[in-house]
Amino acid sequence: MRRKYREPEPMRRVAVYEDEESMQPRKRRILFPVLITLFSLIFVVSAAVLVIELIVNPYVTDKNVGEIQKIYSEASDTESVAPVSSEDDTADSERMAELERRREAVLKLQSVNSDITGWVQLDGTDINFPVLTPPADDPQYYLYRNYKKEEVRQHLFGRYVHGGLR
Repeated sequence: MRRKYREPEPMRRVAVYEDEESMQPRKRRILFPVLITLFSLIFVVSAAVLVIELIVNPYVTDKNVGEIQKIYSEASDTESVAPVSSEDDTADSERMAELERRREAVLKLQSVNSDITGWVQLDGTDINFPVLTPPADDPQYYLYRNYKKEEVRQHLFGRYVHGGLR
C-alpha cells in the first residue's frame, strides 16, 4: 500500500501519513455502491418489463385467440344438409349451405359474447378473428379488451401495426 506524505499543519509539529483510501472523500465511497444498486435495480425492472411485454402478453393473447378460433372452427365444421335440385343449383346451394354454417357459427359465438357480429378470415394470411361491435357510447371499448371483455395489454390491432401478426 502506498503512503503519501503530507506536510504538517502549522499547529501540528508531526507529519501525518495517510493511506490513499482514507484520502478519498467519503461521498465517493458511499456513492459508488448506491449507484451500482440503483443501476442493478433499473436493469432488473427493465428485464422484467421486457419479458412481460415480449413473452407473457403475446402468449396470453395467442391463447385467447386460439380459444375463440377453436369455437368458431368447431361450429362452422358442422355439416348441414342442403337440398340439391339440379346441377345448376349445386353451386348456389353449396354457397348457401356455407353461409348457413357461418351464420350458425356466429350465433354460437354470440353465446360467448353478444357483441360478436361476424368473423373475418382471409385465405393466405393469418387474419382469422371475430368482429366485435362496441357499445354506441364507447366506440373504443374493444381497443384494449378481448372477446371475453377482459382488459388486455396487447391487442390484435397493436400486434398488426407494430410487427405483424404471427
